[in-house]
Amino acid sequence: MRTITVNIYKIDELSRNAQRKAYENWLEKGEYPWHDDNVRTLHAFEKIFPIKIKGFEYGYEYGEGRNYIYFNFIEDENIENLSGIRLLKYLYNNYFDYITNKKPFYGKSKTRKSKIIYNHDCPLTGYCMDLEILDPIYNFLKKPEDITFYTLIRRCLYSWLDACRDDLENYFSFRNFLDIASVNKWEYLENGDEANVAIL
Repeated sequence: MRTITVNIYKIDELSRNAQRKAYENWLEKGEYPWHDDNVRTLHAFEKIFPIKIKGFEYGYEYGEGRNYIYFNFIEDENIENLSGIRLLKYLYNNYFDYITNKKPFYGKSKTRKSKIIYNHDCPLTGYCMDLEILDPIYNFLKKPEDITFYTLIRRCLYSWLDACRDDLENYFSFRNFLDIASVNKWEYLENGDEANVAIL
C-alpha cells in the first residue's frame, strides 16, 4: 500500500491556465439550465397570439450563430395587416388582459388586486423571458408605429430569440463559470482537473 498526498484547490486558487482547463472540462458536459423555461414562454405567447411556431434555434456552435425562428400567422390578411392606431386598438381590445397583470395590494390579512392599475410582471409564465418577448408590444402600446401586426409579432419573436441567445452565451462565459465554481465551492487539482473525479 502507498499513501498519496494531493493538494486540493478552489477555483480562485488555480493558475489562469488551470482555470481555463477547468472551464473547458465544464463546457464539455455543461447544460444550459433555462432552455425549458425559455420554451414555456414561447409556447405561452403562441397560445395567446394568432401564430404557429414551425421551428427555432438559438445559440452558437463553432463560432457561428444559429439564430432563427419560423412561424405562420394564422389569422386572415385583414388582421395580419392591421397597423398604427387600428392595431393599437385591436391589441387593447383583444390582448391587454393577457399581457398585463393587475397590480396587487397587500394588506394585513388579505391581498387584493387593483381594478385600474396594471403592471408587466412576467404575465405569461412568471419567468423573465416573458418581458423580452412582450417588450416590442409594450413599446408599441406606448408609442404606436406604422407597422403591421405581422411585423410586430416578428419583432417579439426575435426579441425573445436574441435574449435567449444572449443568456445562453452569458451562462457559458468564462466569467460565469468562475462565479458558479466559486459559489458551489467546487474543488480542483493543481492542473484544473476536478478533484473528486481525479481522485476516484
